Amino acid sequence: MYVYAGFIDGASHVGITRAEEPQGQGGRGQRPEVKDPGNPPNDIAGIQPERLVRTMLKADEKSIEDMRKLGFTVAHVVPTGKMLPGTGAIILLAGTSVNDMLIKEEVSLFAQFTGAGFVAPSTIIGVMSKLRDLYFQAQQSKAYTAAYLKNPTGMSRPESNPVLEAFYPVIDKKLPLFMKAETARDISRALILQSDMGYNLVLTEVKQGWDYAAQLKTIPTFLSLNLPPVKEVKKADEKKKEKLPSPLLRLS
Repeated sequence: MYVYAGFIDGASHVGITRAEEPQGQGGRGQRPEVKDPGNPPNDIAGIQPERLVRTMLKADEKSIEDMRKLGFTVAHVVPTGKMLPGTGAIILLAGTSVNDMLIKEEVSLFAQFTGAGFVAPSTIIGVMSKLRDLYFQAQQSKAYTAAYLKNPTGMSRPESNPVLEAFYPVIDKKLPLFMKAETARDISRALILQSDMGYNLVLTEVKQGWDYAAQLKTIPTFLSLNLPPVKEVKKADEKKKEKLPSPLLRLS
């Protein structure tokens, strides 16, 4: 028998059922029916950081088998969705049930620069603003809860807020925030947000990181494996290139 080392996927949607898009009056892709598009319900806005991978993972999902064939045996899986799809988990790419596969839940908070479309936050600027707002609200909520537990005299009991509470371990730097940042602009945006708020950042799906090589030395980064296709050069084209005069000859 032979034992081979298995690959580990650092940020993946393997085994995850894709999140359903909100239905509007005309069906999928239409404006959702909300009273205030500037302040929609969290599920419509894509703000669901409290969601767990357990609720979306399927042991018989075809992508698991496909990854196993490529040599991957373990994955850090994050939910699909929009701005804040949920928390990440470490899973084995083997097992007949979700319980068999799960190694550890809530190991990260996943975010991306994906707007909600017809409602706020619909733009990248809106996503960045909303993320800041939620983070600072969570800081205030956490501080108030700590003060109440220490001495509740004269204070109202804190209300439970799963969205803000999902940020508590990120604020305490017990969990990193995984941010999808494919382009150079997204990397810049992610670095600005991290500088403003100070959480532990991990970048994922990076494709254009060369301009930020110095900054990325201190930030865990997962490069995209979605490589561009190799362009085949035909022999006829190669012969044409050989016959062309050099630029120096043309200039002279």
